[in-house]
Amino acid sequence: MPSESRPFFAFQSNGLEESPQNILDGGITLAALVAAGGLAYNVGKDIVPRLKGDTPIVVEFIDSKLGEDGVYYWVHFSIRNLTIHGVYIEGFEPLLPKSLSILGISGPPKRGVGHNPPHWEDSAVDAPKLIEAEGRAYFWIKIPIHDINSGKRRMEYGTFRIRYTELYNTEVSETGNIHFKIRPGGDPTTSGG
Repeated sequence: MPSESRPFFAFQSNGLEESPQNILDGGITLAALVAAGGLAYNVGKDIVPRLKGDTPIVVEFIDSKLGEDGVYYWVHFSIRNLTIHGVYIEGFEPLLPKSLSILGISGPPKRGVGHNPPHWEDSAVDAPKLIEAEGRAYFWIKIPIHDINSGKRRMEYGTFRIRYTELYNTEVSETGNIHFKIRPGGDPTTSGG
């Protein structure tokens, strides 16, 4: 039996016996390393779900402006599928104002052309609309301007929900409330209102 106790994690370096505590005495303690590891785990555990979201889709708002006719306010947005599976957009539920409608468009705006609202009348997106794996679909929100300016206060934002089905799932899911800013005034002929 040895007469003195030795640390379990001891090793020889240049003929000197060193313990983990002696190695870390340069200002970093073992407790600090453990705490830093715990912090990194907690931060990662909180950030990853926020980046990924609760749904397989993310809404990206691109532009908003008063239409050239001054009758409608337009918000351009896209829905991006974050998964390796297809997602069907089953429909939209307007919440505020109830009169908003969502129009589908065929693709992204062309560079240098601007983000101009569609020049056709349509009341809704043809649903279901497939967004391929890691793909994106583009839409316009159309709101009658009188619904924005009616009441005691001018409406500052709108809200809707999206119903969708993931191709590997049989149930229709719904996003939480999605809010968008309604910006006052601006030049309706240029992007960015």
